Amino acid sequence: MDFVYEATGGILVSNDSAIVSRNFYSHVTSGTITIGGCALIERTECLVYKYPIGAKVYVCDKACNHGKIEAICIKSVRILSSHRSRWEYPSPPRNVLYTDTYNMIWEEDELCTHAEALDCAIAYWERVQEEAAKLKC
Repeated sequence: MDFVYEATGGILVSNDSAIVSRNFYSHVTSGTITIGGCALIERTECLVYKYPIGAKVYVCDKACNHGKIEAICIKSVRILSSHRSRWEYPSPPRNVLYTDTYNMIWEEDELCTHAEALDCAIAYWERVQEEAAKLKC
């Protein structure tokens, strides 16, 4: 189909049909018109993780099992998701991996805030003191 736009009247004509593009016409037509096109679909994902880049976090294992508070600084965050195709609906992230300034890779559950690390370290040293008091008796 060839489309012709009449500049003075504002009518789009195709074979025996016309589309009125302005309100001051009262033209009735019959026939069909096929309009096609394409579009670019862009999908963005908004994923939430616990610690931002540059945050000072602490190692939970050392605090809870050794009573030491070790601070690290997050250099980068990598999110591993389970979907393979970019057209699938994304599932929640399964693994969030943090890289610190020493290039160690940590999972999200291995890190904690200062308050959590301090609570774990205090609980560890209280447990050690209780065990030492039991041994003295």
